[in-house]
Amino acid sequence: MRRLVSFAGTAALSALLACEPTGPPPYGFDQEATQPFVFESEEQTDVDGSPATVVRYAEVELEASPASGARTELALRLHRYYMRVEGAPGGMSEIVLSPTGLVSRDPVQGEIRLDADESVPGGRTVAALLRQAVAGAVVRSDGVLVGSPWHSREATLRDLPLMGWILLALPIVSDSEDRTWTGRRPVPPLGQYRLGIDIPLRFERVDALGQEIRSSGFVRRDSIELAEGYRGLLELDFAGEASLSPAGAVRGARLQLQAIFRAEQGHEIRAHYRARLRCADCPPAVNPAPEGSDTPEG
Repeated sequence: MRRLVSFAGTAALSALLACEPTGPPPYGFDQEATQPFVFESEEQTDVDGSPATVVRYAEVELEASPASGARTELALRLHRYYMRVEGAPGGMSEIVLSPTGLVSRDPVQGEIRLDADESVPGGRTVAALLRQAVAGAVVRSDGVLVGSPWHSREATLRDLPLMGWILLALPIVSDSEDRTWTGRRPVPPLGQYRLGIDIPLRFERVDALGQEIRSSGFVRRDSIELAEGYRGLLELDFAGEASLSPAGAVRGARLQLQAIFRAEQGHEIRAHYRARLRCADCPPAVNPAPEGSDTPEG
């Protein structure tokens, strides 16, 4: 009986592993274990006619290491980070994090400056924050997310949303010859709201070599609770594009996400998110885009 159970368990495990794609890590990480990227985004939110804007800029590294099965663990490290918030109650606020230190300005606490060897509220120095991974995720060889991304619990970086937006920008890659395929990605936190939902995505190769990929998606929830007692209809409309190298590494990616939330109490939130991810050390494309062209490689 024990042998039968053991055989059945082994067969089930083999069947499970057979369902997962095999092959090299996604996004060209079989060529380089670490890829530097520049991330830029702009978030425009209108709450009952009151607009607010959040601008972000970050120089990051995605570091890949093998995980169990045909999986790769991605760790995100910061080199530089800048965020500015305009239109929020009280006035403008911003934060700058770099190897030289940290500068924070907001209407309540005023300006705070810390050198690289000084400690942030969590106890670590600014330099230590930049040495450690601030977020991570596990993906399969086709780029499908396994489980949920994790992020640093440091107070200074607790609400840093970069990993979620980078994963949404990175395409789910198909090894088949089909020009279209589908996938899913979790929706990153929209401002202070963590939705906990996935958006279904449709991907399409738009060039002969399969190195230019467009994506689109839409999701609607007729009743979702953003916060306690704050329930209503939510619609998300997504559009993206990505450019890959012949080895499968991401040269650049862009996305737009529009969100509309109509609360049962009559309040309305409209938000428009734009994000751009570009490889910081990729060689020029063989046929570079014309000057001024609006392409991901830029």
